[in-house]
Amino acid sequence: MNLRFRPLVTIAALVCATAAGCTSVNHDSFAEFSDSMRELRDGADEALRVPGEWARQRYVLESTAASADTVEGLHAVQWLILERDAESVYAWSMVDEPLYVTQKRFRRGVYELNDALAGYAAMLGDLANAGPSATQFDERARELNDGIRNSAAAMGDSTAAGDVAIFSTAATELFHQYLEGKKRELLAAALAENQGTVEKTVEHVRAALRLTALQLWHEYDEEAFALAGSLDPYSPVKPRDRQKRVGGIVDANDILTDQLEVLRLLDESYAALPRANRELYESLDNPGWSLSAIREIADNGIRLRRLYEDLGDE
Repeated sequence: MNLRFRPLVTIAALVCATAAGCTSVNHDSFAEFSDSMRELRDGADEALRVPGEWARQRYVLESTAASADTVEGLHAVQWLILERDAESVYAWSMVDEPLYVTQKRFRRGVYELNDALAGYAAMLGDLANAGPSATQFDERARELNDGIRNSAAAMGDSTAAGDVAIFSTAATELFHQYLEGKKRELLAAALAENQGTVEKTVEHVRAALRLTALQLWHEYDEEAFALAGSLDPYSPVKPRDRQKRVGGIVDANDILTDQLEVLRLLDESYAALPRANRELYESLDNPGWSLSAIREIADNGIRLRRLYEDLGDE
């Protein structure tokens, strides 16, 4: 650049920075938020895989043993067969859905939820760069809202359909105004307006996690106490069968404790999400603003990935 023109460029930049329609946006916090949500999505998906595989192996062993029993054998075989849904050729069910199938559904719901949240973070990054048009924003926001509702329902929240979203109507209007005027204060106002919607969605998701934890405890109690019931000193169970039942309890303990740790890390991450959203709009006018919640989510994603690696080594 010709040095004679550099002062003019500097003055123009200063004028632009003070003008209402030329306000710059700090992108770093948005990029970091997007990276954090992707880390959580991928780490959680890996961590949820191993306990489900263990539960599947356990189900195969138990069903095989039960199929040879003269009393339970018929039911054990019948319950293995999938039933076709009467309304959709793509849907199915099981008479007595085993734990590993429930875990499989839950894992898919968690992935879809985290994918939608990663999409929310990416959308905010695009907005910070003033990329999408109002029409593109509306289409993407509608997709993300649908994704959040569907995933919450898959995780076991039957009330999610009418209450869960990631973009509120009021916030959407402010985002439209921001896209028209490119004013940083409108982006901050839209994010602040959306805070309540994020908080309500997080409440639903965390309730679904607690429900899942209770279901896991119920499954564990049924299996562990059934195995332990025949291990008293006066039971006629043979030593080899005793060893198998003790091993079954230990396996159930591993599945439960590892699954609960995954749920705990997810719960911590979702609890941090409203704070992360707040950090985004606070950082717009304060580039040095703490991003502790955003980084906590990323750290939990890394911890979930390490948990998966540890489980895979066992």
